[in-house]
Amino acid sequence: MRAAIHPKGERGAAMILVLGLVSIMSAAAVFSFDSLSRLVQRNIVEQNAAQARHYALAAEQLGIAELSKTITDDLNFGQITARRLNTYDYNLEAATIRVHAEDISNCFNVNALVSGTALKGHDANADNMNQFAMFLQQYGLGAEAAFAISAAIADWQDSDTAPLPRGAEARFYANSDAAHRTPDAPMRSLGELRLIRDMSPSLLEQLAGVICINQHSRENRINVTTLAPHHAGLVEALLQGRISRSVLEMQLEKNSLGYFATAGDFFNRTASDGRVIPTNLREKFVAYPSLIRLTIDSTYLDAKLRLVTDVHFNSNGTYAIVSRKFGA
Repeated sequence: MRAAIHPKGERGAAMILVLGLVSIMSAAAVFSFDSLSRLVQRNIVEQNAAQARHYALAAEQLGIAELSKTITDDLNFGQITARRLNTYDYNLEAATIRVHAEDISNCFNVNALVSGTALKGHDANADNMNQFAMFLQQYGLGAEAAFAISAAIADWQDSDTAPLPRGAEARFYANSDAAHRTPDAPMRSLGELRLIRDMSPSLLEQLAGVICINQHSRENRINVTTLAPHHAGLVEALLQGRISRSVLEMQLEKNSLGYFATAGDFFNRTASDGRVIPTNLREKFVAYPSLIRLTIDSTYLDAKLRLVTDVHFNSNGTYAIVSRKFGA
């Protein structure tokens, strides 16, 4: 039997169909290869970023070890900072890491407004509340308003539900426009201060850099080796006005390259008229950084990462991580 002969139109249609299928398959192959290429590239980027992160965490531990040794060896961190020896560089194959250490001890730790532990409970610390109220008065508040804010912050953190005189407990906030409750525990971030009664955004802006949160301490520990003139108001409040602001500013202006090598040096020069500073106030002043911020910039190939870690140090060099933040 003779094979059927298709008309030319049918043969042409079949050819177009075949060419169309080839074109679709080619486009699919190109798309697949392009997707695979993007997937591989993204995987490489993620691997590089992960490696940069590992390097940053390793540098964090190296930096902490260096700082711990600085403290146990009684080295003057003020001198180290003045000579710009507080930055460490590490150069590795395909990677560079820079670690910068900054003393951020010289601030009022608002968690010092309470004392105690999570296990036994936290109570308002009257002495530190009075010091903080005095500190706030330097920012335009009257004595009553300043103490009311200090009491409200203490009530926010103490374990009981009874408000302090001029304080504010959970019942007050429950009846406010944006109802919330007090955590009855030390603060975890300065952002909580926005929720405190009478704490205005403008006051918070003024206090930036001179107040802080240290979750691992219920004390204020001021490092005399790194005190500067702008700390005079803080020091005056912590000493409850026993040394005048003008004397403090004059002496702090001289504080560089070891002027205050010890807490004893600080008191010998600022209280040179022989006035007696009570032991409980003197104990707030030390010669080592109790709170340090490590800023770590890690670069691996084309991946860049910044790690900012705040570290609480004890006088024996032991430490605890207060916070850790990653960013680009």
